[in-house]
Order: sequence, then C-alpha cells, then structure tokens
Amino acid sequence: MSEKANELKEFEISAERLAFTDTRKYMFDMLLLLTAPAIMAWYYYGARALWLICICVITSILTESITAAVIKTKSHISDLSSIITAVSIALCMPASVQWWIPCLATIFAIAVVKLPFGDSRSLLFLPSAGGIAFVTICFPEEIFAYPVIPQPVDSLAVFGSENFVSGESITYMLSQGNSIGVNIVNYIDIAVGNVPGPMGTTCAVAMLGGLIYMLFRRPKGAVVSVSFLTACALFAAAFPRVGTSRTISVIMELSGGLLFFSALAFVSNETIAPKRFISRICYGVFGGLTAMLLRRYSPLEESTVFAVLLMNSVSTVFDSKLPVIGLEKKHLIKQLEEAKEEQLRLEKELEEVEKAQRAEDELAELSAKIESKRSAMVQSISQSIQSQAIPELEDIPDEIPLDAEDESSAVPDESKEQAQEEYIDDDIPTLQDIGELATKYELDVLSFDEKSQNGGDSDE
Repeated sequence: MSEKANELKEFEISAERLAFTDTRKYMFDMLLLLTAPAIMAWYYYGARALWLICICVITSILTESITAAVIKTKSHISDLSSIITAVSIALCMPASVQWWIPCLATIFAIAVVKLPFGDSRSLLFLPSAGGIAFVTICFPEEIFAYPVIPQPVDSLAVFGSENFVSGESITYMLSQGNSIGVNIVNYIDIAVGNVPGPMGTTCAVAMLGGLIYMLFRRPKGAVVSVSFLTACALFAAAFPRVGTSRTISVIMELSGGLLFFSALAFVSNETIAPKRFISRICYGVFGGLTAMLLRRYSPLEESTVFAVLLMNSVSTVFDSKLPVIGLEKKHLIKQLEEAKEEQLRLEKELEEVEKAQRAEDELAELSAKIESKRSAMVQSISQSIQSQAIPELEDIPDEIPLDAEDESSAVPDESKEQAQEEYIDDDIPTLQDIGELATKYELDVLSFDEKSQNGGDSDE
C-alpha cells in the first residue's frame, strides 16, 4: 500500500510539474506579445512608462509573496503570471497617472481576484481586468485623463500638476459622436499610436502584430480574439456612433481604448476560456457584443474590462450547454476512443502491478514463516543442549578399589549391577558420550578412560 501511495504521489507531482510548465510557456508567450506595446509606450512617453511597468512588477511580486504567506497557500511567482498581470495593468494606464494607482490595481488583482481562488490555473476572473475595473470605479477622472503626446524635449507632466495637458482620446471622441475625418494623417497617427490614450494600447500596428503572433503561437486563444473583434466590427458597422462613415466607425471602435488590447491579452486567457472550438467562437462573439453595448450605453468612457469580467463569469456555460455537432462531434468521438484505449492500457498496467505486489506479499509472508520456524528450531535445540546433564569429573572416584583384601571398600557385584541399572534408567551418558562432550568442552579425560578400562578388567 505504501508503494501505491508513493506512486500516486509521484504521479500527482508529475502532473503538477507538467501544468506548471504549460502555464509558464503560455505566460512567456504573453510576455513576448506585450513587448511591442511596452516598447511603443517607452517610445512615446519615455522613462515614465518604464517606471510604471517596473513598479507594478515589483508590487505584484511582493503582493503575491505576502498574501500567499498570510492565507497559507503556495506562491507561484516563478510561473510569470503575476508579472504578466502587472505589465498588463501598467500598459492600460495613462502615462500621466500617479504611480500608486496602478500599484493599487495590481494589489487588488493579486490579493483579491487571483490568490483566493488558487493560482493562475484555477482562475474565476482575470486578475488584470479585475484590478483595472477596481481603479476605474474608484478614480475615473485620473484613469481617463490621457495626456497629449509630449515632444522629445518636453517632460511628461503628472495628472494634477500645473503643466498637465489632457488630450482627446478616440474613445472620448466616440462618446461625443466626433469623427477623425478623412485626413490620411489621422489614420497614420492611429497606425503608429501617435494619439492620446492608454500608453500601451494605441499603436494599431503593434496590436495587429500581436494578433498575428497569436495565430501562430496560440491558435486556440486566437480563435476567441478573432471572434471577439469580428463581433465588435460588425456591431460598429451596424450601429455606428459617428455619422461620417461606417468604415470610420469600425476603425475608431477597434483602435480606441482597450478593445483591441483586451482581445489579445484578456479574453484569450486559456485558463478561463472554453475548451471546445464552437464554444470559443460563441464566447468571443458574446464578449464582443457585450463590450460594444457597454461602451455605447455606459456612463464611463471605457467599459471593455467590465465586459471581460462578465465573459469570465459565464465561460463554463458555453462548454456545458452548447450542443456538439459536425466535425467537432467526430473529433470528440475520436478523443473519447483514444481516452478509452489509454484507460485500458493503464488498467492493464495497474493489474500487472497489483499482481506483482501480491506475489511480493506472498513471498514476504513465506519468508516470515520460514524464519519463524527456523527460530523455533534453533531455540528448541538450544534448550535441549542446555537441559542435558553432563556428569562432572569431581564426582568420579580417582581410584576404583581392586584389592579383594580390602572388603570394606570393595563393591559387591549385586550392588554394582543395581547401580548400573539405575544409571541406565536415569539416562546417564556412556563413556563415549562423556568423551565427546568433554572434547567439545575441552576437558582432558585420558586418565579417566584409562582408569575406567582398568576397573572393567578387574571386575571381569
């Protein structure tokens, strides 16, 4: 039983290591995806952007370590999930925000949204979306106060300072029904990110590059992202918020605020997203429509993160309620057959292991019986040897009287025969036995033998 328990424990450890490796690979891919937006943020906003990213990363590491110790759970800093959360939150903030606001969002994301539900493989809500939503509700003025792009010779002013100048973001223009017009320069600015907005989400080229990267590296997540963006584009075309053109409405909706960034970094999370192909498509479409409705009717300038949280809350419904049809059904049947074959193989291996275990138990039991009988036999022989009486040489007279003249010391024949019978009846050892025992105990009986023989001749 102990060996089986050890095998089960080793299997659980192997599964845990495999899950950790898969999570780390996914987080590393997401870190590469966020590299381009981070570079563009540094290009436009300088060291301030890097400072916010670094301080959020440090905050996330400290928060996870301290919270894990407080609630007595295991910290998973090495799987990079807390770092991804911190970088995502920082890139969704305006570069002019006070430093403690993204730190507060990071603390809320790790300590409230992530760790109480386990680790990055057992999430109920996306931590980064939860942290951004929290500070959006608490500090909407600072979150939506996007600075104008500073000139290289100028330093970025922090919100609330005298030199701070707020610019008009695309989401603000959409909320007011204003269009970017048909000037080609405006479209170039959108492509390269030279517009006010969250410091890591305004560059359309970087966002498209991230989507292409996902198509090759994470196709399952890319299915959700493409479905999400498609639903948003169709909604923007069907219900435009600007009157100039439906095409301009689609461009402004997709490039404004956190919409495209959320499609890449938030809604595609493999832990929360459904597992079936058709479910992922429906999940993305539902999220896109929810995001567009909230952006259109919410009093907030940007509401995409709230749509992400709503998507997270119903993600399991898509796998359990949607019917299985077409190619997906064939694929699931094939997976089921493979799973049955694997189960049969494992059962056969388990049966062989149990048979070997039974044989080993029987062998151990037989060995124990043999050892017990051997011990009993040795103990019995030892007791027999110890209980056997060995006559001591002092009891044997030095000389046997041979002179018939000394009648007082002579032994009569009848007494002699009677004594011999008593010795025989008492199982007294013979002279040969005495000699063997004396030899065993290193006794010198040569003189005794000679005298015994002389005495026998005299009797005769």
